[in-house]
Amino acid sequence: MNRFRLEGTGKNSTTLRCLNCQTAVEIPLNELSSLYYHYAC
Repeated sequence: MNRFRLEGTGKNSTTLRCLNCQTAVEIPLNELSSLYYHYAC
């Protein structure tokens, strides 16, 4: 399973970084589901 770290939140978005490949993606806060929280460190 991939592991993700939340790297800060803007006003309407947050950045998730994959700890396996170090790729970061910015997603809207309203798309941050409990699944992401489950895998976030």
